[in-house]
Amino acid sequence: MSIPAAAEKKSVLISGGSIAGPACAFWLNKYGFKTTVVERWPELRPGGQSIDVAHYGLEAIKRMNLQSELEARFTGEKGTTITDLHNVPYMSLPVGHGPTNETEILRGDFADMLYQQTKQTTDWRFGDYVTSIQEAEEGQQGKVKVGFKSGKEEEYDYLIIAEGARSWTRKLVTKEEAEVKYKPIGCYIAYFSIPFTPSTPYQDQWHIINLPHQRAIYFRPDFKNQTQRAGVMFMTPESKGYEKLSATEQKEIIKDIYKDGGENAKRMLEHIDQSDDLYFEYLVQVHADRWSTKSGRIYVVGDSAWCGTPMIGMGCSLSVAGAYILSGELAKHINDPKKAAEEYERLWRPTVTEAQKLPPGIPRILFQESDWGVKVYLNIMTVAGWIFGSRIVQYIIPYLSSGWTKMFPSEESKMLPEYGEYIVNGDGTNKDADR
Repeated sequence: MSIPAAAEKKSVLISGGSIAGPACAFWLNKYGFKTTVVERWPELRPGGQSIDVAHYGLEAIKRMNLQSELEARFTGEKGTTITDLHNVPYMSLPVGHGPTNETEILRGDFADMLYQQTKQTTDWRFGDYVTSIQEAEEGQQGKVKVGFKSGKEEEYDYLIIAEGARSWTRKLVTKEEAEVKYKPIGCYIAYFSIPFTPSTPYQDQWHIINLPHQRAIYFRPDFKNQTQRAGVMFMTPESKGYEKLSATEQKEIIKDIYKDGGENAKRMLEHIDQSDDLYFEYLVQVHADRWSTKSGRIYVVGDSAWCGTPMIGMGCSLSVAGAYILSGELAKHINDPKKAAEEYERLWRPTVTEAQKLPPGIPRILFQESDWGVKVYLNIMTVAGWIFGSRIVQYIIPYLSSGWTKMFPSEESKMLPEYGEYIVNGDGTNKDADR
C-alpha cells in the first residue's frame, strides 16, 4: 500500500523558541511540513535553570538521536547537598541517588541543542512576536492569519503556541476556544548568575540552604561559563505582584528578604546587582480546558498548555514528549486536523494530569517558619539521605520499582506512539511508502 507524503508541504508557525517549540519544528520538518519559529527575544537566551529529562522525555530524546548530544552538555553537577545556614551538611547524595541525575543540562543549552538541529530546515525569526490571530473560514482553505509586531501579516495552515505559563499569544485566542485556569503553588522563585569565588562552598553540588521564615537559597554549577546559578524560593499564600516589577525592584526585594540569610546569602547578594539574567516568578500551574481550537488549526503545547512548575520536576520531559505526540498526530491526520487535535488530547492529557499532581504537603513541607522547624526538617533529610544513599537500597530500588509498576501501571511507564511511517524522504515520499 502506498502512503502519500504526510505533510504535503503544509505550513506551521510556531510561537516560542525554547524547548517545546523547536522540538515541534524538529519533528514537523521530518514529516515534510514547512516550519517557521518566531521568538520575541533577539537571540537564544543562554543559561537558565538546570533541567533534566526522564521516562517519556528521555525516550523522545532517544528517538531524536540526541542522547549523546544531551550527555555532552551535562552541567558537571556531582550531586546534591543540603546544609544549614552555616554550611553544615545534613544530606549529601551523588548523581543518580537523589535530585541530580545524569541528564542535567541548562535550559539555554537544551534550547541551543534543538536550535542547532533545526536552523537549516526551519525559518527562525528572532526579535518578533505574534500580535493578532484570525482563523479564516473553511472556504478560504482553513488558514490561520497572523499579524506580527514587525508589521508583517502572513497565513499558515497551523499555529502552535509553545510559550511560557503566562503566554501572551495564548491570550489572543478567544476565551471560549482555550480557557485557562491558573493554580497557585504558593511560592516565589527567582534565579540568576553569579561568579564563582575562592570561598564558594560545594562548588560542584546542587547546594540547598534552608532558612527560617519559609525561605531557601540554592546554588547550582555552570562550569562552562564559570558561574553559579543562584536561586531563591520563598512561600507566600498569594502573589504580591513582585513578578510585575522591574528587575531593579525585584533585586531590592530579594536583598530585603535574604539580608539575614548568612554567608551564602551575603555572597549571593554581593553579586546580584551585576547579574543581567534575573528570572522572578510566582509559581502557578496551567490547566487548559482545551489544547486546540475547535478547528484543529491552533494548538498550545509545553508550559503554555500545562505548566506544572519546577515542583513536579518533569517540565522538560513533558515538553519534548508532548511536542513529539502533537507533531506525530498532525502528520498522521494531515487531512483531518480535528482528528489530530482529538488524538493529541486523548493520548497526552492523562500523562499531563498525572504529572501535575503534587505529593501531599508539597511545597509547604519544604519551607519551615521557625528555627526549630528547620532543624527538624534537616534531620529528616539526614535520615532520607542515609536511606537513599545506602548501597543496599540502591541495589533493590530497581526491583521494587519494576514490581510496583507492574502492579500499579502509571503514565510514566507508557511507551510513546510510533510515527516513523510519516517521515518524509528528500524526494517527498514517505520513508515507508511501500509496505
